[in-house]
Amino acid sequence: MTKTENENQVSQSPTLSSRTSSPFNNSSSTRTSNSSSNNFRSEIKIESHANGTSASFGARTYHSGKGSYAIGSGLLSSGGDGAMFIRRTRERDNKDFAELNDTFANYIENVRFLAAQNQSLTKEYDLLTIGLSEDVKSLEGVYTSRLQKAEDLVKGTNRQKMEIEIEIGKQRQELDAIRKKYEDALNIHKSTENEIDVTLVQLSTVESEIALFKRRIEILEMTTTARLNREKDRIRSELERANIALEQATQECADHRSHLQKYVAETEKITNHNKTHDKAFIGMQIRMLRGMSPEDREFFKRELAKAIREIRAKCEYVNEQHRTEMESKYWALVQEMQKDAIEDHKKQEIRLMEVNELEISLNSYQKKFSEINSQKSLLMSQESDQKYAQSEYERLYKAEVQDRLTEYHTLEEECAALKKQLDSLPTMDDLKREIKRYSSILESEESRVDRRQHAHAEARYSRENDASVTTIKQKNAKGMQVAEIEHDASRGDVLIREDTIGRYIILENTDTSNEKALSEWVLKRHVDNNPEIVFQLPKDFVLKPGKSVKIWARNKGGANNPPDELIWNDGDSFGMGSNVKTILTDRDGNVRATRNRGFDKKQIGCDSVMV
Repeated sequence: MTKTENENQVSQSPTLSSRTSSPFNNSSSTRTSNSSSNNFRSEIKIESHANGTSASFGARTYHSGKGSYAIGSGLLSSGGDGAMFIRRTRERDNKDFAELNDTFANYIENVRFLAAQNQSLTKEYDLLTIGLSEDVKSLEGVYTSRLQKAEDLVKGTNRQKMEIEIEIGKQRQELDAIRKKYEDALNIHKSTENEIDVTLVQLSTVESEIALFKRRIEILEMTTTARLNREKDRIRSELERANIALEQATQECADHRSHLQKYVAETEKITNHNKTHDKAFIGMQIRMLRGMSPEDREFFKRELAKAIREIRAKCEYVNEQHRTEMESKYWALVQEMQKDAIEDHKKQEIRLMEVNELEISLNSYQKKFSEINSQKSLLMSQESDQKYAQSEYERLYKAEVQDRLTEYHTLEEECAALKKQLDSLPTMDDLKREIKRYSSILESEESRVDRRQHAHAEARYSRENDASVTTIKQKNAKGMQVAEIEHDASRGDVLIREDTIGRYIILENTDTSNEKALSEWVLKRHVDNNPEIVFQLPKDFVLKPGKSVKIWARNKGGANNPPDELIWNDGDSFGMGSNVKTILTDRDGNVRATRNRGFDKKQIGCDSVMV
């Protein structure tokens, strides 16, 4: 029996109970009575045609990929570089873990595909039991081929199990590498603590030097300043004494000058008296000469001249002696004052030089003190920055290690659950028992009449609902059955596909003969109650026949390579949530394609309509 015939007979076949295995249950196997209670995700598609109704039951085929997980080697550096390295490593690890999760999802999908094949075989068997024109040999041939395919799928699943175990080994090795890096980081932390201790020792040394300089400055201020003040007072007192002595000498000089003037005045008086006496003496001489003899007059004249000369000589001697004495005293006093003034000037110059030297040394000490204070503040700020960076680095690294350990334990639990589910999958013995069961059902053909009536009722119900395409995807999450609803609508040849975690959106041209102009078309996306995401396609953008363009979010691994790939630079993700709606409009605002995706905690139906 061909695949087309099987699809045409689906609408006339009842639903039989089948033995399936759910990858999300902890029990080894469960037996369900209808397809709505299965825990695996199946896909049922019903399309309406112009000439009649046809139904097809199938399952998607997923190919498992090998996830890669790598952590770049290198040593962690301290400060901001280590934090940046951890951030980049964390992003790369998240990407690798996402790929590994995709690998696990592919493995689960393969298991679900096997269960869907089992259900499809059950339904095809029901169709064969209803059809009276088919014989047992053709039925056995069909089921033999189906069982062969099921065996191949089981083998493939076992191979994927081995690959997953290899990936788990790689994850353990990478966790060991992360632990080693954590130990290296601890060693770096210890070395940083040693550097901080050395810095503290240097800081204490600098503080002791500062205290020493302060003490020296205080000593200089106490000793040198006091000595300079004493010298200044002594010089000031000596200068006052010199000024007093100069005033006294000036006064004495004035007194000597007044005495000299007195002596000169007395000398003039004496000279005047002498002149008067000379005149009187001359008069007396004249009178005496008149009464004396010539000899007496001559004798008296000689004696008088002699007496006058003696008197004049004595007066001149006294005057000269007095003047010489006054001049010698005056010049001795002036020389002594000049000598004292020169010595005082020299001493004052020496004091000024010493004061200048002390001021220079004081300025140099103050400059060194300010430099040491600035170095101290700089070292203290560096120490605080290093402590803050170290604490931040430790916090980030501990959080990163804790996240890695949590993810590792989660992966171990998931792997253990997957192994348990894989062990609970049907084996060859189960398949043989199913074949025996099918044989026993073939022998009991008496009950086909009731099934035929039920099949006609099922076919009528299918023909009444042939205008829609229903997609049901079910899965168990934490013991609760969750249904994922997808609704696609397109007014043309462009379909929307998306990544479930919001990394990219794909626009596909389903027309294989004509290209599609998408110049300045707008892609809008609504995720729950978040703000609307808008992306406009480039001008003159054309989508080739049968091709697709992948629009990547920023920093999600894509490249700007039109017309195959585009980059949305306004965000790192297109978002994901429980209610996602994506709309494609042309430049005039007309809706050309839509895609709705949501979740419900119960099994519900949804329509996917091509307009």
